[in-house]
Amino acid sequence: MNLYLTDFNQNATLIPIFMHGLAISIMLTVGTLSMLKKKKVCDKRYFIWGRMNHIACAVLLI
Repeated sequence: MNLYLTDFNQNATLIPIFMHGLAISIMLTVGTLSMLKKKKVCDKRYFIWGRMNHIACAVLLI
């Protein structure tokens, strides 16, 4: 029984880490695609703030 609880605790800590990574990668992908759609590839400020905005949204969603 104790071994089962140990395995459960390890899985319980891995799931939020995986979900955070998944949400952030989805937001970064959406940000990159929207940036390419608007064709502002040369504008570095849009690139940096777009990424920061999507990271902030991902953190708020979690």
